Amino acid sequence: MDSHNTTWIATVTGTGTTWTFSIVKEIFNCKKLNVLPKEVYKSEKGYFKVFKENALLDRNERNHYVLQCHAKLALHLIQARSKVITNVRNPYDNCASHYEFMKCDVEQAIRNGMHIPLLIQHYTKLSKEKMFLLKYEDIDEKPVDLIERISRFLGIEIARETAKKLADKYSRENVKKIIAKNDKLVSDKMLAGEKLSDREMVITPGSNIIGSFDTVTGYQSRQISGRKTGEWRTVFSDSQIKRIIEALDETAVMLGYRSEKV
Repeated sequence: MDSHNTTWIATVTGTGTTWTFSIVKEIFNCKKLNVLPKEVYKSEKGYFKVFKENALLDRNERNHYVLQCHAKLALHLIQARSKVITNVRNPYDNCASHYEFMKCDVEQAIRNGMHIPLLIQHYTKLSKEKMFLLKYEDIDEKPVDLIERISRFLGIEIARETAKKLADKYSRENVKKIIAKNDKLVSDKMLAGEKLSDREMVITPGSNIIGSFDTVTGYQSRQISGRKTGEWRTVFSDSQIKRIIEALDETAVMLGYRSEKV
């Protein structure tokens, strides 16, 4: 049987995708593997292309592919040489995150939250050896333990101290610093009238808002909010809150989160 050479981060947006993607790459880097692709793509199309044209055909045991998408991958493709990590998050918090980051309407943000159980149900058809379910809240509350569990799932043993260093490197505060640094670089170039490359900037869909894009991790402007888990209501009006609870409460309870109905 061919060895595991590809790890997919297959998630709903706003559930900790970029953190998971970065941590998995770091874990394989710890073992001096050649982590591919070297480029961080803004669209999942780039990762699908790499998977089809490179990963499926690659027999070099020193190469490992870490790819990401927000879709249901064909399970028969994963059964061969891939593993999947998918994330779960309270759909209320996810709704607020998607609404703020994407600058979309409430209905689109609601649909994003409702997609979480659909993706989980799809990937739980895989064996436990092939699929890892990551709880978003553990990123903030138990990052070191989480990183150790991810590494064991990947078949990579790392020291506790290494897990601590990775947790610190990708802590909320340090990620904010990465984003702030990139935002300043983009802002300075714009003020100086310099041309921005496609690699270093991103434009929010449906708007003319230009933000920064980190070419190492994929973190973007505004990706880390100042809200804490459970503070989703602060983003919406009373009428929006009522609509969101009506639409998402069943999904939240299904995923193991508490009901928001009075």
